[in-house]
Amino acid sequence: MRLHPLVSDHMVLQRNQPLPIWGWAAPGEAVRVTFWGREYPATTGGTDGKWTVTPPATAAGGPYTLRVKGRNGLTIADVLVGDVWLASGQSKMEWPVRNAANAAAEITAADYPTIRRIDVPNMPALRPQAGFGGAGWQRCSPQMVGDFSAVAYFFARDLHRPDPKVSIGLITAEWGGTPAEAWTSGPALRAHPDFAARAAQEAATGTIRAQQAASPAWPRSAPARPAWTRAGAPAS
Repeated sequence: MRLHPLVSDHMVLQRNQPLPIWGWAAPGEAVRVTFWGREYPATTGGTDGKWTVTPPATAAGGPYTLRVKGRNGLTIADVLVGDVWLASGQSKMEWPVRNAANAAAEITAADYPTIRRIDVPNMPALRPQAGFGGAGWQRCSPQMVGDFSAVAYFFARDLHRPDPKVSIGLITAEWGGTPAEAWTSGPALRAHPDFAARAAQEAATGTIRAQQAASPAWPRSAPARPAWTRAGAPAS
């Protein structure tokens, strides 16, 4: 049995909303999730063995422990409930704290253990992915914050300071230099007259290739572009 990368130590769950927890196990395997002293059973379905449980909405708080039991057992520690934000975009969103103004002073002062970040690695794919690699959820500290998205970090810090009892979770999924079409589904691109021919070609060949900007859809004046997919965003 395994869990989605978002379900890991130090994670932040969204307050006042149902809390989906999901993963995979052998087809037909019974799974029990224990959270807040209550058990939530699930049985895997289909050929992929995916299961999901959804504990009810709760107020901000923590830390809590979440336990998952199937044929094997997993324990997720230091779980917080607060506000979760997705920070996505290109180079301005990817720009790290270590390159921000007054970086040394900002890094030294960045001791906010209830601000957490999980980063989605930059990896192209032909189709939406079930998970991703990376370092998992990280607590904001002077040792870790240098690699955080500066925009996301300062945003989270400004939200956190007036109400420190509410933890902040950041999901950063940014990739500098990617064109908008890299974050657009294949069907949407094929329905657009500017992209239909190229998108159909990509779908037919089933390959991801760098585009050198040599068609009306990618003007010749534009810089060379990274790979884009026929099915969705990089590392979705």
